[in-house]
Amino acid sequence: PKMKLLLTMLACSSVLGLQLDCTNCQWLNQTDFFGHDYEKHGPVSKEQCCQLCVADPKCIAVTYNQGPEGPDDQVCNLKLSSAGRRPSAGETSLQVRSNPAPPAPAPPITQLPLLWQDRIAQANLLLGPPIRNVAEDYQLAHVGNGYLATMLGSGFDYIAGVFNGGNVTSTRAAVPSPLSRFSLTSEAESFASGLDLQEMSFQTLHNYTSMSSWPTLLPAGSCLQRTYAHQALKHLLVVDVTCNNTGLPSRNITAQGLPAPSSQMEVVNTTGDNSRSIQCTLYRTLEAEEPFSNQTLIATCQPSSLSNITIIIAADTIVRQYFVSTRATSIDDDRQSDVLGYAQNLLRNATSQYPTPESMYQAHAEACDKLQIAGLYVQDNLKVAQAINASLYSLRTTVRSDRDIHFGTLPPGCGRLTTCFTPLWHVPSWPIEKTEEPKLHCMRRRITIPDICSLGRVH
Repeated sequence: PKMKLLLTMLACSSVLGLQLDCTNCQWLNQTDFFGHDYEKHGPVSKEQCCQLCVADPKCIAVTYNQGPEGPDDQVCNLKLSSAGRRPSAGETSLQVRSNPAPPAPAPPITQLPLLWQDRIAQANLLLGPPIRNVAEDYQLAHVGNGYLATMLGSGFDYIAGVFNGGNVTSTRAAVPSPLSRFSLTSEAESFASGLDLQEMSFQTLHNYTSMSSWPTLLPAGSCLQRTYAHQALKHLLVVDVTCNNTGLPSRNITAQGLPAPSSQMEVVNTTGDNSRSIQCTLYRTLEAEEPFSNQTLIATCQPSSLSNITIIIAADTIVRQYFVSTRATSIDDDRQSDVLGYAQNLLRNATSQYPTPESMYQAHAEACDKLQIAGLYVQDNLKVAQAINASLYSLRTTVRSDRDIHFGTLPPGCGRLTTCFTPLWHVPSWPIEKTEEPKLHCMRRRITIPDICSLGRVH
């Protein structure tokens, strides 16, 4: 019977691929596909929820909240996987496509650089798989700084307080962001990835000499890519790449920032600075958040060559390069009348102030250190330590340290942290093992220290 039901649902999706309606699909009542959320919409009907998933090639399944009445009623949760199926009152789910093949496994910890091994042991780095499919292998990891955030691989940024229309649930505006889908191509094969909870960056190790282990962080024949939302310069999203070619002949490595999927944003203007290879775009939300407010303008500036980058590596050298993108909106606290010009100036000033990848990252890392919470550590339980540090990471990357405001930027974003908070962001899809303690493995309830004291010695 289970196999028949699954075939029925998938047959429904194949029919829907011919752009027929969603009225004949068989839903799983009182069922939730827990985790793997990447976007939500509401209020919508079940048929509209199905259509949203059918229209998005990366959508595998949906969970639809149909009660009890409240802010989550009639909300459609789009999923990257149907894994995590569980009974859930008031929810109904539908699988539209087959689940993708799982990513390649992460390498053994003993094959990683010693710095990574130390940070994993201290619960300051979560180890992930190689990033070989930019749209899938990031597994919903995010970077952010309280002003902007991006779910890596999504192709979009989210900015605090910027919404595209008004509904009972968050409709955070998705701003196209090629840097969130930036990757080195096959000349430098991805070896492993890690979410650094201490330096608040997502890092990937690449090699082009078929190494099986990494004696140092950056041995000859390897590259390190880091993606981060700058903690000191809140308008910046940065990717830097360092390649060690010591003792090896010259070579070129290509990279690209993949274009964002179709965006629900109006393009108002596009301009550039050819002398500095900068491309800027001014977007406008399609609908104001409130009837009495105006549509929001969002300006983005980034390198104009992101779609096709060649990193030239001379023989016997170490090469460092960075790519910076800026965001500015018409509702920023420090806004200016010329939003597009302001975003362009932010990019120029940032790269002038920090002209090298090392200086740019150092300023970010120093700002991260100031956000560390002293005096809290977990003894004798690595998994609890990972859960706590992931929760703190979620807070530190979604709440602004320099503003007394109530909005965060957790992609795709809860409108207010006081009513919707995701302490472990998308831990179910990361390699932290599931625990029987529900409050440690839950997307909709807060973690408090008493909830986890029984699982480890927390101080």
